[in-house]
Amino acid sequence: VAPVAPIAPVPPVVPVPVLAGTGAVPATPVAAVAAVPAVPAVPAVPAVPARFGRGHAYGHDEDDEAFVVLLGDEDEALVNGTGGDFARAKRTIGPRGRGVWFERDGKEYLVRDEGTLRKVEALFAPARDLGRRQGELGKRQGELGRQQGELGKQQGELGKQQGELGRAHGELAARQGQLHGKLAQLHASRIGSEGEEREALDRAVRELEEKIHELNRQMSDQGRQRDLVERQGELAREQGVLARQQGELARQQGELARQQGELAREAYRQFRELLDGALASGVAQPLE
Repeated sequence: VAPVAPIAPVPPVVPVPVLAGTGAVPATPVAAVAAVPAVPAVPAVPAVPARFGRGHAYGHDEDDEAFVVLLGDEDEALVNGTGGDFARAKRTIGPRGRGVWFERDGKEYLVRDEGTLRKVEALFAPARDLGRRQGELGKRQGELGRQQGELGKQQGELGKQQGELGRAHGELAARQGQLHGKLAQLHASRIGSEGEEREALDRAVRELEEKIHELNRQMSDQGRQRDLVERQGELAREQGVLARQQGELARQQGELARQQGELAREAYRQFRELLDGALASGVAQPLE
């Protein structure tokens, strides 16, 4: 989330010297709005492996033989192949069925032997467990991302309010300068005036001084401005905490991905040997 740019301070209005006999009305400088701390960058979230995909999670090349492992769970499969391969294997094995469909030398085979299927299940169990852990981490990362987005919205809204305050203070300062200019003109006009003219000028001076005092009061009310700056600081700190948590989860995802790759490569090697044995023993049945 990009940090909200600080609002430049409005320079104080220089008081206009007042002629003898009238007290000077001090100009109140507008306090600068403190810069909002930058929100730490959110580390990239590693992709959580999908359940299906060619070559996914096993570390082998795309020219390896296609295979599909279905072990009775409609929501889970181990696949190396195309969507067409998966659909064909699912039709062959049947709904909620258990089996291994694979291609070898241009021919299709099916293994339904329970002893072989249990070995296959044991081979890929560690990788499947790691996949579930990666999915859980992904959910946590998604929740953290949602929280970071919400904080970013709040920061944007606070920045908008700070901008509005800054513009309001700028307008007040400009108005204050105009009033000081008029006050100086009135003081100059009072010199040498008498009677009703002098009284009218005195009233105008008093009215202007009251307006300037009111402007000073408005501009010196820093409570809301200070609250906004403090809240921005709090949100930035919260964003920093979430970013650190995201970084830790990303590190864990990276470690799980490394382990996943090692487990999958070894499981795939043993799986190939298992298929070789199934072909040699006749357990793997050719399909028409």
